Amino acid sequence: MRLPGIISVLLIVGIAWYLARFVWVLVPVEGDFDWTVRPSASSNPALSADSATQVNFRTIVSAHIFGVAGAEPVMTRAVDAPDTRLNLKLRGTIAAGDEKYAHAIIGDGKGKNEVYFIKDAVAGGAVLHEVYPDRVILNRAGILETLRLPRTSESLGKPAVQQ
Repeated sequence: MRLPGIISVLLIVGIAWYLARFVWVLVPVEGDFDWTVRPSASSNPALSADSATQVNFRTIVSAHIFGVAGAEPVMTRAVDAPDTRLNLKLRGTIAAGDEKYAHAIIGDGKGKNEVYFIKDAVAGGAVLHEVYPDRVILNRAGILETLRLPRTSESLGKPAVQQ
């Protein structure tokens, strides 16, 4: 009748071992950690230590691909342009601080939606001039015009969410 006692002790030791591994996963490592990935030779025998490519995660983190928290947007100057009379509908905007990433989704009168970046030609002979969170500024023959996001949802007839 010693078998149940031995099995119980082995199970307790096994559970304690797994709990210890779990705790060490949660405990932060002291000092600076090397965040480069080195593929092991066991995962792919064709790769050797000399030909292994390294990924530098610090470079990726320092790129701030989603922006910097708390930073002011670059495009803060308010343009007081009249609303456009073009048959266009603004569907959405991404008002990025960098001009090359700012873009808008604009629908034409036929219901076709396209993504436009700054300096792209939009239907009606206008050019996308600036992008804001709630509107875009179009340049039509040197005259600035505003295309705003709709205040009500077309599908539900309810007010749109305002930030």
